[in-house]
This record gives sequence, C-alpha cells and structure tokens, in this order.
Amino acid sequence: MSPAGSAGTPAPTTPGAVAGRVVADPAELLSVLVDEVLAHLRPFVGELRSRVRLGRPALWGAVAAQCARSFLLTERVSGDPVLGRDEADAFFALAAPTMLARPRWQEFVHRGRSYVGMRRGSCCLAHRMDEEYCTTCPFTDDLEREQRMRTWIDTQGDGGLAV
Repeated sequence: MSPAGSAGTPAPTTPGAVAGRVVADPAELLSVLVDEVLAHLRPFVGELRSRVRLGRPALWGAVAAQCARSFLLTERVSGDPVLGRDEADAFFALAAPTMLARPRWQEFVHRGRSYVGMRRGSCCLAHRMDEEYCTTCPFTDDLEREQRMRTWIDTQGDGGLAV
C-alpha cells in the first residue's frame, strides 16, 4: 500500500495513533466531515430534544451557528476573512436538509479592515434570559447587527474577529 493509501482505505497507523482513513481529495474530505459531524451530533440533538421545549429546527440551527462560527474562526490562521465563509457554504450545501437554518453572511469594513460576520439562521433565545439580543440575532436589522459586531470587535483588541 502506498503511504497515502487509497480513497476510503484505512491509513497506516503507528502505535498509539488513532485510526483514520485517507480520502482522495478535498471534496471527499468535506463529505466525510459533514457525515461525521451529523452522525456525532444526531444522538445529542435527539436526547436534548427529549428534555427541552425546543424543536429540531431550533436545535439544529444552534448547531449550524456554531459550525459557521468555527469556519469563520479559520481567519485567525489563514488571515483571509472570506475563506472560512466559502468553506462553510460548501459544508452547509452538503449538510442540508438537516441544517436548514444556516447563517447568512454579512460583510463590512471596520477600522480599515474587511470582516465577515453572520446572522444566525435561527434564534438562540438569549434575549429571553437578559432581554439583550446577541450580536448575530436574526431579529435585528443589518445595521444594528453590524454595529453590535463592531462593538464586539473593539472589545477583542488586536486581531479581533466578528464572531
């Protein structure tokens, strides 16, 4: 077997290494990522649904928001605010219909720097706890949401992101 293995073939392991698999290309890797994330979280969302008064769309919307946030955080490594958004778009295209309540992107410039922020696809319900809407609230208009993101960025110091 070659060092890279072949698509779907378990990768060679060393003692103590976690077994994995080798995929043929980035598209297949994305497909595996989506399948694994959904398979991993389905039991959790199902159990949570049995304990709280929230529907599956709201719960999967919360998952989608955190996935989107994770993709946007790749800017810290890449320095490219658009790369994470593009990767998230590809992820959500494959994660539908489970994650229908996906975020909408909001691009803006703050202090001379481009940012990509987001509007959640479903409400996080934080406003029910303290009567304050979150920075990614789908119930606020774009201008208010952008101002909230600008304020958030300013609290983060150098390198602050809109997520």
